[in-house]
Amino acid sequence: MAENKITPFNFRKGPEKAHYEAIGKFVKNWAAFELFIQSAIWRFANVDDEVGYCLTAQIPNYEKAFDALISLARLKGANQQTILRMIKFADDSKKLARNRNEIVHSGLYFDPSTGPQHPKVTATKAKGAEFKDNDLPTETLNKWVDEIHERIDRFETLIDEVAKELSIELRPSNGNSP
Repeated sequence: MAENKITPFNFRKGPEKAHYEAIGKFVKNWAAFELFIQSAIWRFANVDDEVGYCLTAQIPNYEKAFDALISLARLKGANQQTILRMIKFADDSKKLARNRNEIVHSGLYFDPSTGPQHPKVTATKAKGAEFKDNDLPTETLNKWVDEIHERIDRFETLIDEVAKELSIELRPSNGNSP
């Protein structure tokens, strides 16, 4: 019989609580980052927030949202240097996007000997199921939260510069935008 290393995860106290809180901060900060990108799409497309929500809700992930933003910048006449800067920014953000996907879609258990684990499970007909522990210290999650804040700051600077180049107003007067 296979050994069961999984123990209950008590998110109300101790190191488990700190880890659980770090996951929440990471996921919510990533969501805020995506909302900034979506809001820029709305402004570039010149649609109000409600219409924008309807449109960007159909975009499945960060990469596709940024592709849409870059496409709109091209359509509006951004120069090639600006487009290349946007592409580089998007590419530089992909690792954090992958981290987000792993955190959101992986399981979570606490191994008393190693701490929180976010297992990677793959199942294919060729190989069957593969289970790999993924040690993810709370400190790493907190570092990623800081990286998201830095990404948001850099995005705001970049998108302000692109909007200025294209004469697009990013912050509507109705106050309904992030």
